[in-house]
Order: sequence, then C-alpha cells, then structure tokens
Amino acid sequence: MSVTGDSASEFGDDYLSDEYQSSDDPDWEVPIKRTKIQQANGQHIVNWSRNNTNLSYLDKVDKVIDAVVRRFTDLGSEDDADEDDADDNKTDDGEIIWDVADGSSLKRFHFTENDIGIKSEFYEEYKNKDPYDFFKIFVTDSIVKHMARQTNMYAKQTARRIKKSKGHVKAWIPTNCAEMEKFLGIILWMGLMKLPRLKAYWSTSILYATKIKHAMPRHRFEQLLQMWYFNGNKGGDIHNAKLRKLTPLVQKLTERFQYVLKPGSDVCIDETLVPFRGCLESNQYRKDKRHITFGIKMYKLCTSRGYTYNLKIYCGKTREESASTNVVFSLMDTLLDTGRTLYTDDYYTSVSLASQLLQRKTHLVGTVRSNRKYNSKSVVNKELKKNEVFAEESGTGIVMLKWRDTHDDVLMLSTQHKVDVVPVRQRGKEINKPQAVIDYNKSKSCVDLSDQLESYSHCLGKGTKWYRKLAVELIFGPALVNSYLMFKDVTHSKISITEYKEKLALTLLKKR
Repeated sequence: MSVTGDSASEFGDDYLSDEYQSSDDPDWEVPIKRTKIQQANGQHIVNWSRNNTNLSYLDKVDKVIDAVVRRFTDLGSEDDADEDDADDNKTDDGEIIWDVADGSSLKRFHFTENDIGIKSEFYEEYKNKDPYDFFKIFVTDSIVKHMARQTNMYAKQTARRIKKSKGHVKAWIPTNCAEMEKFLGIILWMGLMKLPRLKAYWSTSILYATKIKHAMPRHRFEQLLQMWYFNGNKGGDIHNAKLRKLTPLVQKLTERFQYVLKPGSDVCIDETLVPFRGCLESNQYRKDKRHITFGIKMYKLCTSRGYTYNLKIYCGKTREESASTNVVFSLMDTLLDTGRTLYTDDYYTSVSLASQLLQRKTHLVGTVRSNRKYNSKSVVNKELKKNEVFAEESGTGIVMLKWRDTHDDVLMLSTQHKVDVVPVRQRGKEINKPQAVIDYNKSKSCVDLSDQLESYSHCLGKGTKWYRKLAVELIFGPALVNSYLMFKDVTHSKISITEYKEKLALTLLKKR
C-alpha cells in the first residue's frame, strides 16, 4: 500500500491491500466488485457491490476498514497521541463561550483538609535522630527484608535454570538484611565518588585506590547486583504486567510517602526521566530535558517543598486511557474534593481537564498549548506588545490569558486567578506580570527542586536491567530526598543534600 501526500486520498489510488483480506472464511470467497477509495466531505469511503449481500459480510468489511484506520493512527508520535487524548476529554456543556475576564464566573473552594504537613509524632520521636533513621522511615526494615528474600529466591531459581553453574551462580551465598543495606550504601557512595567504570572502585591503582574493598569484595557486590530482585514471577499488579517486577517496591514506598505527610493546598505534577538506553517499549525521548533526553518516564506529584507524595511510572500507551488526564486523576486520587490547587505544564493542561477538576472541587493553573480543544481563539490569536496581557473568561469559571514576556508569548489557563497584574523586579527593571504566572512559577519550582536534589549518577554499567536501575532511582531519588526534607524540617538542620548523603552512606557501609 502506498501513502503519498500528493494524492486526493490518504490511500492514493490503491485498493485495500491483500494484507487485510481473509482467505479462510467462505464469505470472502463470494465474488465482489471493489472500487477505489475516494474522499468525500472529508471522509474516506469504499464502494462495494455484489449480487448477494448479507449483514455478516458488511460487518467484516467494516472491520477491515477499522483495521486500516487503526494502523495509520498508530503511526503517530507520543506527543500527537497525548494531544488527541486531551482533545477527547470534552466538557458536558459542548462549545465553550468566552467573554470578558472580570472574575465573575470563578468558583471559590474552601480548603477543608486538616492536619497538613508531617505527622506530629515524628517531631517528638525523631528530633535527635540522624540521617540513617530518617532514611529508614521510608526504606523500612520490611522493604529491606523483602529485597533480601526475593534476591535469595531469584538466585536459587537461576541456579536451577542454568545446568552448568558458573561464577556468581555457583558461589552464591544467601544474603541478609545487614548485607543488603551495605549493598545499598555502596551504590549511594558510588554516586558521590564518581569513577569511570565499576571495576575502578576496587582497583589497586594509585589513581583509583579506595577502601571500599574492606566493606565488600567486588565479586560479592557483582553477585548481589546480578541477583538483586523485588518480585517473583507470580503475582504483582495484574492490571500493569509491565511493572510487575517492581510493583511491591513502588507500592511500599508510595504508602510510606503518603503516611508520613499530608500535602497543603498547592500541589504540582510533572514528569522526570530515569536514564536508560536499553531496549524497552516504554522508553521515552524528550529533547526538552536538558541533562537526560532518553529514559523511563516517571510522573510525580510534589508539594510546594519538593516532597514527592505520589508517583506513577509510564509503562507504554494503552488504548483505553487518556494519557495526561489519567495521570492527573491517578496521582490526585486521595487529594480531590478538598479545595486544593493543582499546577501543571502544557502536557496536561486543557479546558477539558479544568472542567473535570472543577467538578471535584479542585482548581487548575498551568501553561496550555495553543492548539488545545476549546481554547479561546481570541486569546490564542491575539498579538501583544511586550508585557501586555489579554484574557477571556468562560461561563464555567475558566480564565485563559496571554502575556507577552521579553521574547515569547505565555499562554496560561487558570480556574483560580483573575487578570491581576503585579509589578515585579526582573533583571533590575520593574515589569508587570500576571499573578497567575507568578504563582505558577513558584509552584513549578518545587518539582525543579525535587529533580535537583535527586540528581544522582552511578556506575552500574550498560548491562544492568531496567528494573534495577529504576529501583536505584526510586530509593536514592524520591525516598532519599523525602527523608532529607523531613530531616531538615524536624531537626532544623541546615546541612546540604551532599552532606546528608555522606552521613547516610557511612552508616550503611558500617552495617554488619
């Protein structure tokens, strides 16, 4: 089948390919006449004629056409799919009517959540504790014990599967919780002590000489790394088989994140990339990410302090879900209907999402793409001068505004803000900036702070399995950063994240 941009039809002058014909069904053997696919009123049609037509035959024709359309639809990129997903989330009111933005339609929600912040019990019990104690609040004894048990089970299964046991399989000695913590300490230390390759950490060369060999021999570390496991071949999340290997770890960590702290009125959703260039269906390429452009995408819901309250790992596109909207409602599940404000970037923000969140007593503020469905065309197409603002408001309580920054237009959507302009100093000059933009930048910085604190590099090698690299990111990313933020808040300490990691690594390496 050929597809050319010059022909009147997307399918050109070709007939349906034999690829879409069935040869083992007698109904398909009845002589029929096919005409070329043409385009009429923007629709692709196929004219079929035969002497004896029945309903089952026409049903099969419909299935063939649907298969062709699906094939060409699937050729789109992820960004296109996300855009289509957002467009499909239509409001119940149909077309949106935009008018003067005077704030008269905005809805006000009273924040009804009580006991926000860190649980009071931790302030009493942990005010004199060290980094290791705070780290163990999240990476609990139960999690470490689970990893040790699953690692031993996986090593036994591997030994039975391989007839000629060699190296790490033949010499395997069951691990325990203390050794597992020491293993984690070495991985954390590797992120602080950056060397070009794994073997260099145990090298006797004067260039790389370290004392890590006294904590654990290299061959034992490699054994643990190759057998490190988190979930057996049975069980796990039946609705998300792709993540089955990590399901217990993700669930246990998320439970701890949500037990320790209750977010305030403002929360933010964004995504981060876990570096991985192996062959994995859910791998993502993001050219807008400055330091990491290729890897596994992880969505995070953060508080205004950078604390990760909930997370979701991208496991590939599904036909049943709207990618961006599904992520929002999945992460916000326990925080809706309480009067919170959610800040998102243009990957998530749309008029449709704003309408759905308003029904759940939740505000939405964020940048929005100019081609989103139901956008105000007047706002999108308005030409502005520097620092000029133009906005319109819908009868459903949504404000869309455009503000001309120094070089670019900023398109915003808010269900909370009027068109208030505030004087601020920027680069030594005073400019007028919309309050919605100021609040958005302030809240989005929480995810940026979280990403900066999680900045971590290791030397686990290209051959390390994706789920092991993702486990390292979960443990020494959100879990460690949450423990650090909690440590500073409870103890009033002002140590840096690097000092915190150093103290934690020393304690883990001394485990016996």
